[in-house]
Amino acid sequence: MTKPWVLVVEDEADIYRFVRMALEKEGLNIAEAKTAQEARIDSACRRPELVIVDLGLADGDGKTFIRELRAWSSNQLSCLPLVSRNPRRSQPSTLEPMTT
Repeated sequence: MTKPWVLVVEDEADIYRFVRMALEKEGLNIAEAKTAQEARIDSACRRPELVIVDLGLADGDGKTFIRELRAWSSNQLSCLPLVSRNPRRSQPSTLEPMTT
């Protein structure tokens, strides 16, 4: 049986390592992208089953990237937004429903 591919789009090395270790423990193949542009290319090449996306990417908004990816993949791709506490705010980032 082929292991499923998971694309982790995260620009912070410590967070990426944490997520990668958890996914590898489950026996999944992991691909890394540090920018939305890298993720677009990797998504087209590998066709991952799941994409875990940092919402605060250096080259774009993670929510916009998720919408683009879902439109391109005909909504057949599962995306999991990675939400973290913004150091400039006391509240965690909030998510609105992700519709295309």
